[in-house]
Amino acid sequence: MINKEEFLKKARLLNNKTLRNVNITPEKSSKMNKGSLGNIIQQYYFGLSVNNRPEPDFLQKYDISLELKVTPLIRRNNDKLVSKERLVLGMMNFGDLTENIYKSSFYQKDREILIMFYEYKKDQEKFDYRILNSYIWDFDEINHKDQQRIIEDYKIIYNKIRMGLAHELSSSDTEILEACRKGNGKGKDDVAQPFSNIKAQSRAFALKNSYMTKFWNSNEKNYSFDDYTKKIIKEVFDFLTSKKGTDLNLYDDKKTTSKSKNHNLILRLLHQYSNYEEFKELLNDKNLTLRTMKMEENCDSVQESYPVNTSYIFRKEITDKKNFIDSEFYRDLKKPVILVTLNENNDKNLITDVVFISSFIESEEHYSNAEKVWNDTKEKFVNLEEVKVKNPFIKLNDNLDFHIRPKAKNKGITYEGTIITKCSFWVNKKYINKIIYSSRKAAKQMNIINN
Repeated sequence: MINKEEFLKKARLLNNKTLRNVNITPEKSSKMNKGSLGNIIQQYYFGLSVNNRPEPDFLQKYDISLELKVTPLIRRNNDKLVSKERLVLGMMNFGDLTENIYKSSFYQKDREILIMFYEYKKDQEKFDYRILNSYIWDFDEINHKDQQRIIEDYKIIYNKIRMGLAHELSSSDTEILEACRKGNGKGKDDVAQPFSNIKAQSRAFALKNSYMTKFWNSNEKNYSFDDYTKKIIKEVFDFLTSKKGTDLNLYDDKKTTSKSKNHNLILRLLHQYSNYEEFKELLNDKNLTLRTMKMEENCDSVQESYPVNTSYIFRKEITDKKNFIDSEFYRDLKKPVILVTLNENNDKNLITDVVFISSFIESEEHYSNAEKVWNDTKEKFVNLEEVKVKNPFIKLNDNLDFHIRPKAKNKGITYEGTIITKCSFWVNKKYINKIIYSSRKAAKQMNIINN
């Protein structure tokens, strides 16, 4: 009986070959010359009809629950191969989405995928693209952490649609599995959603770009996704640590004044790091946060508290969540952060500290305080119209490690029907200082040991 391993073997017969090498040419596949490389391989190499059925590609002909995907890698200047794009999976039907991922269209169609990687070159014809290697991605067999992250991503997408916010879906909502746009945009592909009268851009499930790079590397170099992420983070941390004392103004040839100036200058500095593109993908896909903060002149304290998210709190998002552990606030606090502190003094902008924060929830006390802040915030949001003060939330001087307040950019922008200015979660300045002091102490002890 034929099985998925047989198709993996067949796919790997194309390793280091082009379609021309196996006699699949524009002349022989003339009906599909305008189709994608994946469609040509599907029909002329595997003998499968190209269709839009909501079932895996190999199911009808071979009774095997296996989907086929052909996806490009691109070679960067450092000769490293990275994923060129996200891996687009099945289309979403907002009305048929189920709460249980194991009953979803995503699981039914894309649980097991034969993924063929090829090297994309801009000036090459698709029949000359070189197939590099093929692997089977099996949702039930991937490491537990990534599997749970995908389940959580699916919940986020499902809950947003249930809240009538399909039109606000964004790839930045999630970490591995995303709801990517499909179609031409500009309203041409908008479809109805079940819990709102507002039409939403049509969407498909997809595995993010950075995840596809990790999947490729983890198979080619035989290390796990987790190890890959940790490796990149450690390399970036070590690189930036070696740059302590560097004046960022040396990289500011445009003399910018925007609020994101320091963040952009750090990224410019990081162009010297050999795996910069892989690091950038982790940032783009929200698997890691890079932040800069200004220090007081004597470098004893940061100038202000730390904004947990770049956006304000969405009322519906917080009121519809049952528990703190399911909230976006919890997810953001658990996300790793590389924090770079700066001292702007005497026309210089010096890197003073580089701190890796694996999570802002380091202890039961931190968890308890964060949960108190979230529960209090949810309660206030449920009854927001009844609140008669502009900021009724937990404040900095409540000393709960976290607090709620508006960002400067939201000044004067209120939640509909209220006098409450749109606000965000913040990590208290005192807590940030404690993390920085601990990092300095650890570095000092390491220097003593090494000397």
